[in-house]
Amino acid sequence: MRIVWFFGYMAAIIVIPAIILAVVQFFVGPLQWPPPHGYTGRLPTAGEITAIGIFTGAWVIAQFFIFGRVASWAGAVPATAGASPVGAAELTARLIALNALRAPWTVSQGRRPNELVIDWRYGDATWLDHMRVHGLRRSYRLVLRLDEGPRRVRAMEHSAALDWSAGGRPVAASLRWTASRGIKFFEFAHERVFGVQIRNGMPTLDLSYAYTFNLQELKGPIIALVTAAGWEWRPVVTFFRPVGG
Repeated sequence: MRIVWFFGYMAAIIVIPAIILAVVQFFVGPLQWPPPHGYTGRLPTAGEITAIGIFTGAWVIAQFFIFGRVASWAGAVPATAGASPVGAAELTARLIALNALRAPWTVSQGRRPNELVIDWRYGDATWLDHMRVHGLRRSYRLVLRLDEGPRRVRAMEHSAALDWSAGGRPVAASLRWTASRGIKFFEFAHERVFGVQIRNGMPTLDLSYAYTFNLQELKGPIIALVTAAGWEWRPVVTFFRPVGG
């Protein structure tokens, strides 16, 4: 239900300024700037342009600080009812103990004493087709910071994708890299590539490579462990508290 409210908030960011502008124009007359060719109506005064600029700037600044907090609230998961809260050291130990499971991701200590990093490299392939070499890399990182006072785990997500190819014509080489960070409510991806697969620098008998990424496959068990330990799960767009909460 919180996610529905979040998308309602996203719509309001656009709709509310449009309603305010429509109401203003109803009382003061149509405003249009810059005027199109042949426009003969009333142009906005310098004061009206200044007022519009101040309102727009204030609205953008306000949303800059509000957006992250609303997104964090929408994705929050409270502690399991009746769960006995554990200390930060115990929760850290439980999370690191996940490395003993047969999971595709690893948990490691971060740069801060209260920080953990969970890495999942879910796509890694190099292949050859039509005398052209291709490669792809896909990775996901979840950074956790444990706030023992409110018993809250603040989580920020990082994703990166790299695609490259070399050899052949008309383009000798190409490279594309994308990255993102913040909050992801859900994501599912499946990709298959065809060609002679190369591993450790040598061709193999495999003629295709496929990967599947389901975000809940990673976050579900982590969130369940955190909330069962009596802690709240709180995703953030940034660890800078005035913006991320």
